[in-house]
Amino acid sequence: MRYRNAALGAALVATLLTGCGGDGDGSTPASEKNTLTAGKVSVTFPTGWEEGDPTDDLDAVAELRKGGDPVGRLSVRRDFSTASSVAFAAHDARRTYTFGGGTKTFGKVDHDGVPGEVFRIDYPERESPGGEGLARKGAKVLGTDLIAAEGGNGKRPFVLVRLNYVAGQLTPAEVEEIVKSVRVAD
Repeated sequence: MRYRNAALGAALVATLLTGCGGDGDGSTPASEKNTLTAGKVSVTFPTGWEEGDPTDDLDAVAELRKGGDPVGRLSVRRDFSTASSVAFAAHDARRTYTFGGGTKTFGKVDHDGVPGEVFRIDYPERESPGGEGLARKGAKVLGTDLIAAEGGNGKRPFVLVRLNYVAGQLTPAEVEEIVKSVRVAD
């Protein structure tokens, strides 16, 4: 299995570097994916990430590690806000971002896999404070949140899907692929 995954990874890297494939002709092997699920929420992530045990605050979590150190974390947190709308829940999500500071983008977005209102927050690159969590002290960290109503009706419970990663560990295309994979069942 390890050799098969390595071969697939090498083929994917070669495809990305040469700009070939992607036209659906079947010449490029599909990269393997895993799915993180919590309640009605699911999000896919590439192989190489490892699903972890849920915590008191997180209903599902997966991490990307390099050299034993976490360099990426994908989490699903259900019923995280007592707000009255998705918009207000998005403000609550912004306040829970552990690295502090402002946002790069904040607003309502269209998302094919999620019924109802969806808000997205992109956080600018910041220095990690270290300690428990994603990255060693001083590492440059970025983040993206997706906030929606789990039932799709714009009312509680609200769900927060959060992706944090050390700068340079994920490409913008990889971030978009993960964010676009979020699904909330009706």
